[in-house]
Amino acid sequence: FDSMDVFENIAFALREHTTMEQFKSLLDALPPARVADLSATLFATSWYPLQSLVDLDRAIVETLGKGERFVLRSVGRFAATANLSLLHRSLFRDDPHPFLRHVALLQGQFTDFGASTWQSFGTSVGRMTHRHWRCFSPLLCEAAIGFYEECVRMAGGTGVTVDETSCICRGDKHCTFELSWSACKADAARR
Repeated sequence: FDSMDVFENIAFALREHTTMEQFKSLLDALPPARVADLSATLFATSWYPLQSLVDLDRAIVETLGKGERFVLRSVGRFAATANLSLLHRSLFRDDPHPFLRHVALLQGQFTDFGASTWQSFGTSVGRMTHRHWRCFSPLLCEAAIGFYEECVRMAGGTGVTVDETSCICRGDKHCTFELSWSACKADAARR
């Protein structure tokens, strides 16, 4: 699914930021194929099935989140920071809209499971839509909420809200995330 280090960065963070007991519990909650993925040397050039991330998210919820899906928002925020911080430093510092358009393009380049599009609806409102995903899970969507929250913050937005208004898992055609923020540096410059 991904060569942009999402799986690798999350796996690395889990190894580095959990106790040995927590990491063992996480491994015990994973299917054997995913244990092999996490136990092996991970390479940025490797591709992993999206189901690997779903399985990892499920194990995180079961073990570290104690059954609460909201822990995945933190995982999503971490993934945004780990995978997009270099892009953020070089481009789109003061306005979330161009940054999120670029994020949607990157998701298309570094994944093979669907497409994402960004639409702006004013200075501090927009929509990210995921289409044609071959594998989906409410766990992926929960992590995406945290991912997009952090993207807006990285681009200077404050007071960020992300709501999933449609979801393939609920029978909708697409997963749609409505994003809004109260202010950003670009808004102040326009005044």
